[in-house]
Amino acid sequence: MTQANRRGQGAVGGTSAEFTELRLAQMRGLARFILDSADEIDLLLRRRRDAMQLQATAALREFAHAAE
Repeated sequence: MTQANRRGQGAVGGTSAEFTELRLAQMRGLARFILDSADEIDLLLRRRRDAMQLQATAALREFAHAAE
């Protein structure tokens, strides 16, 4: 994005810019969406892992009590 931003700002008059302000805004929006999605996926995985740990702990506890 930084490279695209630099290229876009180097155009004379702004008409021949490879990356216009609109395009840069779209790229920033896409980057924000990707980061937000990654955060959501991370949160879901952490919750799933925590739930699995609770289930494993409960199963091991039952197994330990059955062995006594």
